[in-house]
Amino acid sequence: DLYTAVLEYNGQTLRAPFEVKLDPRLHPGAGALAARLALGLRIHDALNTLDGAINRAIAVRARVQAAIAKVPANVSALEHARAALDAAIASMVQMKTRSSEGTLLFETKMRSHLAYLAAEVNQAYVRPTPAEYKVFEYLNGKARTGEQRLHAAITEGEKAL
Repeated sequence: DLYTAVLEYNGQTLRAPFEVKLDPRLHPGAGALAARLALGLRIHDALNTLDGAINRAIAVRARVQAAIAKVPANVSALEHARAALDAAIASMVQMKTRSSEGTLLFETKMRSHLAYLAAEVNQAYVRPTPAEYKVFEYLNGKARTGEQRLHAAITEGEKAL
């Protein structure tokens, strides 16, 4: 594809056309880049969906925690909902990591496993391996199950509020 670079400086505008091409030292097999992109997009979609569920659960958990602090009559239902939210969130993402060394101290969770797979697929200009596809299918299944657990905990939290 042909693009145009535009530089505006000190009242002058310079334009230069350029083309984006694959590094000529690389020689990916036929269809390798398309397959890599397709799997990368599937992983991205899985992460995006999981992140949305995690973020909703964290938001509901914060509301439940605020309600517990006000000590309403249904505190036990709220505490149960908070425990369900804590467990569902903790099964999908590691919330204890506070530094670069945190991954050495605390186990990685589903969200990180998907992100690591995305990084692995994006490392080379080759077709994803059968193992990478199988790992994605496995992780995606676990993520969908985790999302169901998150949604159930979100529903419980919202009902308790």
